[in-house]
Amino acid sequence: DVTLGRTVAVKVLRSGGVLSDSARERARRESLLCARIEHPNIVTVHAAGEADGMPYLVMNWIVGPSLQKRIDDEGRLPPRESATIVRDIARGLEQVHAYGIIHRDLKPDNVLLSTKTEPPTPILIDFGLARIDDSPQQLTQATTVLGTPGFMAPEQTGRLSRVVDHRAD
Repeated sequence: DVTLGRTVAVKVLRSGGVLSDSARERARRESLLCARIEHPNIVTVHAAGEADGMPYLVMNWIVGPSLQKRIDDEGRLPPRESATIVRDIARGLEQVHAYGIIHRDLKPDNVLLSTKTEPPTPILIDFGLARIDDSPQQLTQATTVLGTPGFMAPEQTGRLSRVVDHRAD
């Protein structure tokens, strides 16, 4: 961010061609959802927009590995550290849920461990599959499965996907 003299992350919705209306709407919704939340364990969104037809988000630049990379590199984390990470992400999710938002893709790849602090601060990212609880607008079909299968709650699959609430996170 040359105007404010800070390093930021820019997330651009990738597409092999023209974006569908639903993909564009999901990107717009992600920016609106994320912009509402202020919590030390949730990524901060500074701006959103569209450039050359591609939606983008401008967020905090988080220096540090994903939780998944840390697990892959070091194996099982010590129990106390694991409990602290889970506690901090749960506190962030409590704030997310207070806004009526369901993340729907909670997994170690979507948790970054910011090395700005010691111990590292876990920060939840990627609200691309998030939705507002009880939102009348559904941008997915009833049979669409959203999330990462190995980390999804069973109710996120198939016919039950419309009844998913914050407990699935």
